[in-house]
Amino acid sequence: MELRKNKLIPLKEIAEIRFGIKTGANEFFYLTKEEIKGLGIEREFWMHPVTADRWYRIGSLIPKEDVWVDKGGEYFKRSQYFKMYDVKDLSVNGDVIWIPNYVMKSPKEGRSIIVDPKGLENIVLLIHKDVRELEGTNVLKYIREGERKDIHRRPTLASRRNWYELNEVRGDILCMMSVHDRHIFWLNEADVFIDARLYGISLKPRYRDIKELVLAVLNSTLTFLFVELNGRLNLGLGALDVKVYEYSNMLIVDPMLLKPYKDRIYKILSIMANREIGSVFEEIGAYSPDALESLSSLEKVKSDRRELDKIIMGEILGLTDEEQLEVYRAVIDLVKSRIDKARSVRREKKRKAENNFDRLLETILNDIKKFYESEIMRLKRFPEDYIKDISSYNIIEIPKSFDIKAYYDLFGNAYVQIGDKKIKCKSLNEAKYVAKYIEFAVIAGKSRIIIPTDLNKTIEIVEKHAKLVEEIEAKIEEYLKQIIVDKKIRDNIKSRVMKSIGMK
Repeated sequence: MELRKNKLIPLKEIAEIRFGIKTGANEFFYLTKEEIKGLGIEREFWMHPVTADRWYRIGSLIPKEDVWVDKGGEYFKRSQYFKMYDVKDLSVNGDVIWIPNYVMKSPKEGRSIIVDPKGLENIVLLIHKDVRELEGTNVLKYIREGERKDIHRRPTLASRRNWYELNEVRGDILCMMSVHDRHIFWLNEADVFIDARLYGISLKPRYRDIKELVLAVLNSTLTFLFVELNGRLNLGLGALDVKVYEYSNMLIVDPMLLKPYKDRIYKILSIMANREIGSVFEEIGAYSPDALESLSSLEKVKSDRRELDKIIMGEILGLTDEEQLEVYRAVIDLVKSRIDKARSVRREKKRKAENNFDRLLETILNDIKKFYESEIMRLKRFPEDYIKDISSYNIIEIPKSFDIKAYYDLFGNAYVQIGDKKIKCKSLNEAKYVAKYIEFAVIAGKSRIIIPTDLNKTIEIVEKHAKLVEEIEAKIEEYLKQIIVDKKIRDNIKSRVMKSIGMK
């Protein structure tokens, strides 16, 4: 497919791409409104003033309940923002408007092509004052609590002059660091802040007045193809990782070429802005390249997307319908291939891990049976080793499937119930010991259990055997710590070993 290269330019010619905010401690810096209210954090650290020009542009996007009017700008004059703005630039009928520091953390929060503050759950704390300026504030108490938890010692935070001070990162348009099966670029009309999982695209002055046309170019299926060709496969979940420089060097259709079509473009964007953008499979209407068999397949593409692609690929670049169909096929093929490849790799890794785990378990089990043979035999000889000199006892036949419980009845009598059998005890505490006695015997493989009639003797036996179990478990834990570093794997191995040797 030949493209007219003079109509394509690198994204870096029209914009600068930046990483989102790297907090180093999201749980500290990203809070909900409810959490902020509970902590009593001062307004200037979770809200910011907006210039009059910006307010007239974005005011309709901000929920009314989130807007705070600072009468006469009195609060602003005492805030951390006083040195950053001229109050004349902020004045809206003599007042200063404040809005929350909305932050977009995840691509999932951006359903349509326009960022909606109503869909953002978190607010980012922006603290631009030194500690001495924060004396007597609730935010300083919050900072001290963070230090008590050693948050300030984390590598990313320890390198800052003030560990709690973040850089502010926004962007005229936002994009993803990692793309799965959903391609989308967002217009950040509300100027929300962004997390490190996203990139901010800040347009150069010449293109700032046509940002909607830039948005249209970036959300075309042709751009999705270029993203796929520029990124690199992450075999974890099949995501496509795209670095800042890869986005910067990526070719796009020059947005200036869309000016003659702006009325049609705006109409298309207004439709796309009012719906959720789905996966490429949903947008194109196909789950495999083969599903796009003929030109009639173009009818399966979402109608607004198809109209956008007709303008960009057809009218501007001059691609035939057949060539446009090839673009759709290529996008579907690239996305499907990387997801399928990642699944295949994960299956192979899982198979190898399971094989390795089984071999490790077998080796450890053999070692433990050899090292602790005498202790394991004592476990299996419960309760015989403890009742050799007992002449008075009861015998209970245990069914193959049963529940055991110790309880009080309605009259305050204590019982142990095994299936449909009941043993009366003097107290609930005694009943619990009898239940444990039976449990130990069942674990040892007994179905016909001898229980002393003297309940004090039963309690004594249970306590002795519980101590033996505890000692063996401690030995196994110590042994496993020497050969397995990963606690999750170690606990899994330990659980299976204990079950195998009759400890649970």
